[in-house]
Amino acid sequence: MRLIAPPFRLLHVGLILLLMALLTACGGGSSSTDAPSEDTYPVGGTLTGLEQGHTVTLQLNGANDLTLDHTANDNPYSFAVKLPHGSAYEVTLPAEPSQHHCTIHNATGTVDGAVMNVDVECTAFPVLAAGDDHTVAVKADGTLWAWGRNGYGRLGLGDTDDRDVPEQVGTDSDWTAVSAGRDHTVAVKANGTLWAWGRSGRIGLGDSGDRDEPEQVGVDNDWIALSAGGSHTVAVKADGTLWAWGRNNAGQLGLGDTNHHYTPTQVGTDTDWAKKISAGRRHSLAVKADGSLWAWGDNEYGQLGLGDTDERHAPEQVGSNTDWAAISAGRRHSLAVKADGSLWSWGYNDSGQLGLGDTADRNAPEQVGADTDWDLVSAGGEHSLAVKADGTLMVWGLNHLGQLGLGDTVSRDAPVPIASGIALVAGRNHTVAVNPDGTLRAWGDNEYGQLGLGVMRYIVTPSQTVTGSAWAAVNGGSFNHSLGLRDDGTLWAWGRNNYGQLGLGDTDDRATPEQVGSHTDWAAVNAASYHTLAVKNDGTLWAWGRNSSGQLGLSDTNDRHTPERVGSDTDWATVSVGQSHTSAVKPDGTLWAWGWNHYGQLGLGDTSDRLSPEQVGGESNWLAVSTGLHHTVAVKTDGTLWAWGWNVRGQLGLGHTSDRHAPVQVGSDTDWAAVSASGYRTLAVKADGTLWAWGENNNGQLGLGDTDNRNTPAQVGNDADWAAVSTGLFHTLAFKEDDTLWAWGRNHDGQLGLGDTDNRDAPVQVGNETDWSTVSGGGYHTLATMSDGTLRAWGLNTSGQLGQRTMWFDQPQEVPGW
Repeated sequence: MRLIAPPFRLLHVGLILLLMALLTACGGGSSSTDAPSEDTYPVGGTLTGLEQGHTVTLQLNGANDLTLDHTANDNPYSFAVKLPHGSAYEVTLPAEPSQHHCTIHNATGTVDGAVMNVDVECTAFPVLAAGDDHTVAVKADGTLWAWGRNGYGRLGLGDTDDRDVPEQVGTDSDWTAVSAGRDHTVAVKANGTLWAWGRSGRIGLGDSGDRDEPEQVGVDNDWIALSAGGSHTVAVKADGTLWAWGRNNAGQLGLGDTNHHYTPTQVGTDTDWAKKISAGRRHSLAVKADGSLWAWGDNEYGQLGLGDTDERHAPEQVGSNTDWAAISAGRRHSLAVKADGSLWSWGYNDSGQLGLGDTADRNAPEQVGADTDWDLVSAGGEHSLAVKADGTLMVWGLNHLGQLGLGDTVSRDAPVPIASGIALVAGRNHTVAVNPDGTLRAWGDNEYGQLGLGVMRYIVTPSQTVTGSAWAAVNGGSFNHSLGLRDDGTLWAWGRNNYGQLGLGDTDDRATPEQVGSHTDWAAVNAASYHTLAVKNDGTLWAWGRNSSGQLGLSDTNDRHTPERVGSDTDWATVSVGQSHTSAVKPDGTLWAWGWNHYGQLGLGDTSDRLSPEQVGGESNWLAVSTGLHHTVAVKTDGTLWAWGWNVRGQLGLGHTSDRHAPVQVGSDTDWAAVSASGYRTLAVKADGTLWAWGENNNGQLGLGDTDNRNTPAQVGNDADWAAVSTGLFHTLAFKEDDTLWAWGRNHDGQLGLGDTDNRDAPVQVGNETDWSTVSGGGYHTLATMSDGTLRAWGLNTSGQLGQRTMWFDQPQEVPGW
């Protein structure tokens, strides 16, 4: 009799096998034999990718469990269980869902008459596909899910917003297969219909616009296999015909030309194509029913395996072998497994993605090692993945974003084991794998949320990304690094570090805060694009990072990777850092400047750079200074406001756009209290609590309700309770006297903290908290502290500047919700 393994859930069932000993002395079901055959597999073995109608005899010898993986997308297949006493019975797994992972546990009970108990545990696992920057999956219940980058609507969710967690595509539950390309996605339903969405010209719907939801391709209902490449798609019908559509600049459609085709077009007239097809960036691979391998398209690096580097515009057989079992086309390389379990590779090998122990390209298939237990393969952008027969996951190739999952970013030129699993797929720079229990793990690039971990390159609401409290002040720099002072006087840094701007003695980025040295007497810190300056309690000034124009004030132009003291003075009070220049005020009210001076931003009456601090004029009544990208503004003790430097957007507030090489008073008001400059604009608070803005306004960063530039101060709304303001590169933050926080300007990366990525051209309150303490706008991120000393961060996180890794992961991460 038959044991039917239910397909849609995990089952632990004591199944009854009725022994047929009374019916036959030898025993045996209708599809099994007593004697072991070539289809008999040892206990503990794993079988994958069975073809339709294939029967396998599995012997349980009283020692271990046996695992069988069903990864065929066809009709039910069966296997016979040969029990220790010699009787054999047949177990049939249904075709839906298209992939199972089943374990038949050892029959340990005693035979009671004609009955013996056997436990069968089945887990249905998802059908996975990874595009360049997005991931899609069909769950065991037939629902379709997508996450990651969503330009052109490639996720099929009705919009173009990226997703950092899996989201269901529509409500249908009859999806059976899916494939993800660079900018598009294609899928097949249980009724054999073909559906597509994403970028126009790739989806087979004619050249009539992008689609952000699944749309049926034609009316045919006999599609059985498909593969989406960089900008093209190949597919097989039930009659064995091969079809292709999309861009064809390298002949990747196999139609004998390089003309683009926007609807499915048959490739030749052959009707013996198997379901084994794979589309790479601009080349295609396919296996015929006789096991022969064929290739066509781009061949710049030998990725077709034809012994040369010439393009092919129609399918051409790769060698003469007829035992190819599995194939995968990557961006510019190819992988394949033969029926004997051997692994082969060819094509581009700059990062060792061929697994051959070197980085030399190959233009014909070459065996990877001597192992013959390879099962599944997946070729990514420049990394490669494979599953062995025992379930071991193997990885090799490019690893700059941790896509190998080995805990580092070192590339490998030969296969390395990482874990156990059932299946895995490679995107351009990310990897998704199926655990034995059907759950998912992901690692590598996560810029667009393609790992499905609930984070991506940015965070859109204030988040406590850095644990702990006792943060006294923070500074977001101008681009991608961050600094923080704690109550104990220690200084911490994290984020981008390409010029040593973190002061940690190297140029390695940090995704979490790391203490700068061991000193506990830091009083203030300020950072710009690539350099940092800080003042200690003893009044000494320290600098580190980029120094191309002498902006560190150390009398040379050499970069520094650790803090170095600026001169010997011990009376520095405050410092402000522009992109390549620095200004500072001493307790005696004198103003000093150094660094790049092309626009006169040092205020010294000329455009010559300075490599060390030089006093600006002879006044000693300067109260505070703030540096923008290439301009400087300052407030004097008499409440007057002064500006100089670059004025291309009217950021000096002087009523014109001419540069100034020395301080010029802004208007005649004498009630300016605080000022903040960044990018090409300036904001300032008056003594009466009103807020004023001028300069560039293309993102609404002035908060004036429009996007028009201003070249004189304009009041922001009518409120008179503003307490402080901080300017990021293109966004603005400000506190009110009630300690509420407000934001406006550019929000493409969530830097406003308002839960979305929409720009604002007027102040909007951030949350409803009334206990904000300090705030600092960076290039595209924001840092703030609360009255309890905790730190909040939001916005862009490409270099870890939020204090938590979200951009990429070099070790497998569990995908929530599976």
